[in-house]
Amino acid sequence: MNPSISNQPNQNRSPLIIGLLFFGIAFVLVLFGVIVASFASSRSGTLVLNYSPASAVATINGKEYSAGEYSLPVGTYEVSVSKLGFETETETITVSGNSKAPALFILNPNSEFTKNWYTTNKSDAMLADGIVGQMDEFSSTQTLAENPIIKKLPIKYTDFQIYSSSCDNSFCINIYASPENREKALEYFIDNLDKNIGKYKIIFMDYTNPFTGDY
Repeated sequence: MNPSISNQPNQNRSPLIIGLLFFGIAFVLVLFGVIVASFASSRSGTLVLNYSPASAVATINGKEYSAGEYSLPVGTYEVSVSKLGFETETETITVSGNSKAPALFILNPNSEFTKNWYTTNKSDAMLADGIVGQMDEFSSTQTLAENPIIKKLPIKYTDFQIYSSSCDNSFCINIYASPENREKALEYFIDNLDKNIGKYKIIFMDYTNPFTGDY
């Protein structure tokens, strides 16, 4: 028997086996990388730092940073922003996994020299307006995350209306209904929105039926 002929099948299989082996190793390495990246991302979050005036000095745990977004390990950080002629502001910011934490500051003038700063320095005034917008956006996002019922509101019926609102730096439910229809509004809330109505701050407001004019 010719040895070169008998060994041919094994020789043909060798490159295939090596290729599959390399493919398997590559797949395992990619999978491991995805798992590591996922774990790392859950252990870090993003701190969004912005401040006005732009020439102020900002520090995070004592280290100076410019405005921007920074990926940081989960934990609490002391963020301070200061500038001569302005009140220094310091906040403790909590960074959570896979989320953004706002560190947004608009410094208040505290000297005769800087009292008209935002009137005479248009760029810092525009920057401050943008920071106010960021504050509102973060506030709305957080409120929605904490109160998903907002997505279901407002509810409008002829006998009552239910809205969400901000009140006293918290979240409220406003129910517009005449006294005799308040119970109907509450029943609708429990049956269709959230059975645990006790966790909400309910504010009743008198309501006039727009079709009949009845109180």
